[in-house]
This record gives sequence, structure tokens and C-alpha cells, in this order.
Amino acid sequence: SLSLSLSLHGARRRQNHLIKGAVGRSRYEMNWRNATLWDQPWRFSTSFTLSAAEAALLTSSAEVMLAFSGIKMGASISIDGQLLGTATDQWLRYLWPVSHLLKPGVAHRLTVSFEREIDTHGRFMGCSGGWDWAPMSTTTTPDRSPTFSFGIWKSVSLEFVASTAITHVAPRVFLTSDTMQDYSFDVEVAVHFETPASHPIRGELKLEGEWGAKTSHAVTLAPGQRTVVANVSATSADVELWWPVRMGKQVLYNLTVIFEPEGGAAALHANRRVGFREFRLVTGAIDDDADANGSGNHTMRWEVNGKAVFSRGANVVPMEELEGRASALALRTMVESAAAGGMNTLRIWGGGLFFYDAFYDAADELGLMIYHDLMFIEQGHGPCCPFYACASGWSNAGHPYNDSCQCAGTAAETQHAELLHQMRRLAPHPSIVIWDACVRVFVRIAALCCAVLYRIQCRAC
Repeated sequence: SLSLSLSLHGARRRQNHLIKGAVGRSRYEMNWRNATLWDQPWRFSTSFTLSAAEAALLTSSAEVMLAFSGIKMGASISIDGQLLGTATDQWLRYLWPVSHLLKPGVAHRLTVSFEREIDTHGRFMGCSGGWDWAPMSTTTTPDRSPTFSFGIWKSVSLEFVASTAITHVAPRVFLTSDTMQDYSFDVEVAVHFETPASHPIRGELKLEGEWGAKTSHAVTLAPGQRTVVANVSATSADVELWWPVRMGKQVLYNLTVIFEPEGGAAALHANRRVGFREFRLVTGAIDDDADANGSGNHTMRWEVNGKAVFSRGANVVPMEELEGRASALALRTMVESAAAGGMNTLRIWGGGLFFYDAFYDAADELGLMIYHDLMFIEQGHGPCCPFYACASGWSNAGHPYNDSCQCAGTAAETQHAELLHQMRRLAPHPSIVIWDACVRVFVRIAALCCAVLYRIQCRAC
């Protein structure tokens, strides 16, 4: 096995796929096809000691959570040899309580061990290891899905929670008027809390929209994960509409969430940007002469704010096969180039990844509409559900079209958690106009894809 030390910088801890000193430069010679480097366990480790301020929080009964925002491929995580859990999903943020393991003034050892035997059920970037546009590797998972890289591709941090924490703010904007002449909207905001305390936390939840809307509610948060939904409204007198590029302005408004716990604990703040627009996928007859056999005059078109849109755009694949090296500047430049080139739509391909914040922010600001796949594709990356049999070309058993393949319950639960995390994370972006279930995955339409979609249709997800 190979063991490497992580480089830590303050409270935020980040490590890219490319490991200097252990792996050669991936884009030169044949380093990236050296299977001997990847067909063995890898171990990342570091030592850390709580600062004086962190030690004070620990002794004041604050719960400490270890957060991994992105781990690619199967890995076990431990502190001082004590196993915290296993990560199997590249798109899921993992949280583990670690207060019981930490002591002031003690150097603790954090270890992340990657092992091929840990089954990820395909929950990693589908084009890892190659595609028709990407270089092909020589390595695969045990069920034959091509691989290329693994590692800690997003930040790692210690989160100190005094009473409760806001994990997600997911605003959803609904048109409530019959027309766009004097429009009105309902902004439904789902605020998701993680409360590690053993007793309920009471306080006041406030919503404040930059356009002047305000509301507040007294809430009681039971221990564990809880969601509180609150609403504010907006009218044509309050807000301007968000439009695709070259159709109007891209107006965005700040939405602030404040939770003030009882007893004088510090208030929690979270801010999101929202845009007001109505998107419709319109299908129907252009004229009235359609019969049971159709007339040939049906349409399928997009409408934004009541105006027909001719979608012009391109497919977006990852800019990096080593995802941890992606550049926010490069992502924004790509969106700017698409807008400058006459495009108004970008499709996020389901064999790539849920993209970086910089990409979605740029699309919001520049008026690019996003047609977004979920990260389900062939070659072992299809959806699973414990209630339905798999029917994909690459089943988990590695046999084509194996009707007997049943994904484990934990695998389905992980996919469910992935979808909820990403839907909540990306909910504020007005640029995302369509979610698509999967790409080239052979499914029973009434089973797999529909089962996955059914589980995320909750109004307040």
C-alpha cells in the first residue's frame, strides 16, 4: 500500500487527486495508464491539534462534526484508529460526530483509506477512465466500471455546533398569478437543520428578502435532522423577472435566513440568491384538427415568462478528468464564451459530475439555461432501488441485462441521500430549468427511473 501525508491549511483541508511525489505528471508519458499505482490500497493521513478557541468550544459542550464535502471512490475514515464510517458516493457530503474522540492539546491522527473492495455502486464520475472523447485507462472497479482517479477532491473541515446548524437552504419559486402581466410569486423556503443536542432547541426563524418581504416563526427543533418550511411572496411591484441571455436582464435577489436560538446563543445566518421566472415545457396541438391519430402539428417547446424560447447550446462534460484541479476562472470563462457565442442553453451530461458553484453562479448571472441530468449513465452508473430489479446493460453483478440484480438497501439509501443533497444545494439557481433522470440507462420506465424521481418529488425537498 501507499501512504501519504495531507497538507492542512487552517480549518479548511483540501487535497487534489494528483499526489506530488508519489505519482508522475498525469498528462505526460504514460503515468496515467500505470495500473500498479491504482490497484493497491492508498492511505491519506494527517495530524491535527485543536486551537485554543476550538478547545474552548469543545469544553463548552459544542458538538464537533468532521465534514467531507467530496470523496471519490470507496474509503474508510478514522481518527486515532477509531472507525467513523465509510464513504461510497462522490456526490454526497459526509458528516461524522467526533467530539467523543477529541481532547484539547492532543495531536490526533485523521486517516482516509481507499480500498478497491469497497463497493461504490457506481456513484462516481461516469467518464472516469475514459469515454469516446476522453483517454481510456487500464483500471476498473470489481464490477468492470472503468476508473482513473480517486481521492479527496473537495474540502475537509471540523464544524463546531453550539446548538444547531443550518445544513441547507432550499428556496423554490412558484408563479401564483394566472398571467405574466401582473405577476406574483410564492417563495417556499425549506430550511434544513442538524441538531446534535440531546434536547429540543427553540428559537425564532426569520426570512428576509432583498425585495422587502419578511416573515418570522417560532420553531422547536427536535434532535437530529429537521426541516422547517416558511414562505414569503413577491409581486411585479416588488421584483423584476429573470430572463435568459438576450431576452432581458438577469436580476437576482438576496434571500437571508436567520435562526435566533433562545437563551442568548449566537444567531445563525445563511444567504442565497434567487431569481423570479416561470419556465414551462409546452407540449400540445398547434391547431384544433388533431384526432386520435394526431395531426402532425403538435409541438414541444420551451417558454420562459410566457415567451417562446429557441434553445441553442451545447453539451457540457467535465473540464478535468482530475476533478479536484478544476478552476473557477476556467468554469466562468466557459459560460461567458457560450453566451458570447450565441448560446442560451447548456446541458450538464449525466456521465460527468454535479458541477462546481462557480459554474452555476455564472449561469445565473449571464442568463444561460441549464438542462441538468442526474448522474446516472451506463457502464455501472445506473440508478438502483431495493424494490425493483436492475435492468441495465452493466448491472452490479457485472452481467449484461441481469434481471436478478438487486441493489442493497444501503446503496439505494445512499443514492436517495445524494439526490436530496444535490437538489437542496442547487435549488436556488434560476438557471436550472429542467432535471433529467438518466442517460442511456436501460430501465423499466415504471420502475427504476420513476422510483428515483418519485422519491425526490416532495414539494419541500
